[in-house]
Amino acid sequence: MSIKLALTELYSDQQWILSGEAYSGLNWLDDSPKPTEAELLAQVETAQAKQTAQEEINELKGKLQATDYVALDDYDQDKTDVKAQRQVWRDRIRELEGQIS
Repeated sequence: MSIKLALTELYSDQQWILSGEAYSGLNWLDDSPKPTEAELLAQVETAQAKQTAQEEINELKGKLQATDYVALDDYDQDKTDVKAQRQVWRDRIRELEGQIS
């Protein structure tokens, strides 16, 4: 996520102009406090981490969905390795969801 996108998403109710992609090009036109470059970069980093976590969650949910048939009672119960992997995926999803909430 770029600084411009972060400003657009996080400060859409304030008035500002960004010339270029760097913080040095940020002109704050609002009476509210202008975020520091460090604050803005931290927000960008947090947003990127959340986006990455959400992408991993989506991938893991897809893997779970693709292996749902293994969890059915009437399916061959010899797939213990797949069932164990499914639990690992569910645990990871819970961990990631805790990070982004």
